[in-house]
Amino acid sequence: MKTWIRVASITLAMVSAWPAAVAAADRYPAKPIRIVVPFTPGGSNDLVARVIAQRFNEAWKQPVVIDNRPGGGSTIGIEIVVRAAADGYTLLVTSGGIAINVSLYRLPFNPVTDLAPVALGVTALSGTPEALGDYLKFEVGRWARLIKEAGIKLE
Repeated sequence: MKTWIRVASITLAMVSAWPAAVAAADRYPAKPIRIVVPFTPGGSNDLVARVIAQRFNEAWKQPVVIDNRPGGGSTIGIEIVVRAAADGYTLLVTSGGIAINVSLYRLPFNPVTDLAPVALGVTALSGTPEALGDYLKFEVGRWARLIKEAGIKLE
């Protein structure tokens, strides 16, 4: 009986909160967006961030600020994003170096748990979704062949 009451209470709370959540989602973004780039201005990450910022500005009619924070192997800029409120108003544009930093430095944050990926952009390969799909198909096939040839059994 207590379980049924608990489930009913949780369901009622969720249903009650739904209109507020929908209304809040309709108003996003209600303030300027900040995109942190942990590299100097003029580099590839900065250029990608500026293109994204322009598109966000056109779509949402909200200012988008590029905040270049180079230094520390990009950890300074990444830490700014980690410490920012998790409200969707602070974004990070970075490169694959973030994965290497974990093994090189003693970081005050964990990129796996402290950051949430929003999108994956591949600028070095190609700008089209079709080319990215072809690349991924090729890589998956290549790895599958290597695993089979090595006699590794995946469970």
